[in-house]
Amino acid sequence: PEYIWNTESVDDGKYLVKVEVTDERNNPKDRALTDSKISKPVIVDNTKPVIMNIAFDGKSEYSGEVNDNFSYIARIEYSVDNQPWELVYPKDNLFDEKTEKFTVQLKNLSQGTHIITFRAWDSEGNLGTKQEEFSAK
Repeated sequence: PEYIWNTESVDDGKYLVKVEVTDERNNPKDRALTDSKISKPVIVDNTKPVIMNIAFDGKSEYSGEVNDNFSYIARIEYSVDNQPWELVYPKDNLFDEKTEKFTVQLKNLSQGTHIITFRAWDSEGNLGTKQEEFSAK
């Protein structure tokens, strides 16, 4: 049989999973066999990254940071007014930390109100998003 572990009931972290099997339901007690195995460490990370400290300079630059309490940040993207997603690199040009700061230069912005959406993934595939309205001059 197969068993799926719903990890939403446990905190983020590293776990060892112990599996025990027995055939005692089909055999007398004195002939029943039992075995167990312990897994390699299993990472449980259900928490999405948080996009925070977003700031717009009023012209063409957005800055902010992405934080995850357990895993490193793996990808950051943005979209203005539902246009195609653009990849954002962290300030140090390397996705290798639990907190990554970024800056985005917006190009060809018309004057007026716009909506920018940021999304970020951690190394375990959790997705966090943040959207805000801004005015370009």
